[in-house]
Parts: sequence; C-alpha cells; structure tokens
Amino acid sequence: MKDQAAWFIAPEQQEQQALEAWRGNATVTRIQFKTALDDFGYLEQVEALMADPETKKQTWLDWKDAHDFRRSSPIIAQISESLGLSEEEVDRLFKQAETVKG
Repeated sequence: MKDQAAWFIAPEQQEQQALEAWRGNATVTRIQFKTALDDFGYLEQVEALMADPETKKQTWLDWKDAHDFRRSSPIIAQISESLGLSEEEVDRLFKQAETVKG
C-alpha cells in the first residue's frame, strides 16, 4: 500500500506540474506578444522601458531583435518585474498571446 501512495500525485500537484511545464515551454511570436501587450494596455509602458537608458542593453537587444518570446526568458522576467505583474498575470498575457493569429 505504501508503494502505491508514493506513485499517487494529487490533482492539484498534477495541475501545478502542468503549469510549470507550460511556463517552461510557452513561446509566442513577436507579433503575438506585442499584440497581447497592447490588448492588456502594457505596450506603451514596455516601449518606454526599452527607451529608458537604464534598461540593460541585453534586454533592449532582446526586445528589438527577438523573433519569439519565451515565457521563461530573462526579458519576460524583466518586463513583468518592471510592470509589477504577478506570475498569474504573465500567464494570462501569454495565454492571450497564444490566441493571436499572425
């Protein structure tokens, strides 16, 4: 009986593992990400962040030249921190971006 319990994963744990896997793999195109930012009213704030001379050069380069944006990438962490977004808000942003055709 103990061995069976070790193999059991509660539905909540399964959901958390699925969410973490999705966060690690979610990737959207540049146009999808920028459209979602605009849909949520964040695009102007992000563009202002990129225009700020204090923004790290690598962040600016990623913003300027990236073809895709990964949910788990440093630029997303920088943007979400600058905007004060929670993990759940970033998830919603990416899920919205995934729906954009383009």
